[in-house]
Amino acid sequence: MRRIMLAALCCLGAGIGSSGLALAQAGGQAPERPVIAGAIGSASAAQGSSLDRIAGRLSDLWRDGVHSAEALAGVPLLASPPPMAPPLASSVTVRRAAAPFGGSFVQGPAQPVQTHPAQMLPAQADRATGSEAPAPASTENPVVVELYTSQGCSSCPPADELLSRLAAKDGVIALALHVDYWDYIGWADKFARPAHTKRQKAYAHANGSRTIYTPQMVINGTEQVVGARPMEVVDLLEHHAAQANSVRLQARRVGDMIELKAPSPSPALGELVVQLVRYLPSATVTIKKGENAGKTLDYANIVTSWDVVGKWDGQSVLDVSLPAPGSDPAVVIVQRPGPGPIVGAARVP
Repeated sequence: MRRIMLAALCCLGAGIGSSGLALAQAGGQAPERPVIAGAIGSASAAQGSSLDRIAGRLSDLWRDGVHSAEALAGVPLLASPPPMAPPLASSVTVRRAAAPFGGSFVQGPAQPVQTHPAQMLPAQADRATGSEAPAPASTENPVVVELYTSQGCSSCPPADELLSRLAAKDGVIALALHVDYWDYIGWADKFARPAHTKRQKAYAHANGSRTIYTPQMVINGTEQVVGARPMEVVDLLEHHAAQANSVRLQARRVGDMIELKAPSPSPALGELVVQLVRYLPSATVTIKKGENAGKTLDYANIVTSWDVVGKWDGQSVLDVSLPAPGSDPAVVIVQRPGPGPIVGAARVP
């Protein structure tokens, strides 16, 4: 986590002064860039803690004109933790700023995440055939970070930069889900998908909230925080990294298939949703209109599809193969329905 924290802290300068979040009414035209201020999120460091001292030091450096990541190398970091083995109500406010083979894993054609598989097929999937050697299995215990962002949101670039840094770090699966509800402002986000907006709304509904906003990060399916507040993000990453996932997934690619395995959870977890995410590792976009007009921005781990591929009973051994054609990297995410907490995840190159 030491490296994760350094990556996030290096982005603090970009986030200073970017805490404003714009408001709009879902289902209609949003007002032109109204702004609110104030912290949103569930985590902050206690007074006098190491994080406070780090934040104070970073603020001093920023005021002194030190804006480069290299100059932050001397800032002390916390000690790394020990390694550890849907629909919403119609009125929503938008804010910017299965055991295999004899068990109960049911597998069907890939469907958008907000739907259920239309057709349930036998649990056993055909194994990939071919002479190519399978890739080594991933056995991570990662923290999943979902960033809800938009190219049309002036508050989003610091969060996009933070996610780019997190994407390069071990122990974090960072995914950018571009939403479409700011496209009307003047620039249509080329990566935006309605399914991403629906997933963000589903999180709000599950959390008892009537609002969504950009930039928002959702960490391991449970914590929601402003994506441009790196200190809060770091605190949440540390918290979740210190807790072992309930499901220890092993995933590896064999040709156009992903072999997915997990031992029987103890205690049993109940029904879980198995999802396959594909993403574009990086892209650079020159934005010509809208709030970010004239900027050239870099994006990382841009989600291109997020599909429910089956359900698992959460008590039997998992051993299935999932179709994953094409060269884009993939992530398998096991999550409680809702969407609820993410209980297991593994990336596949």
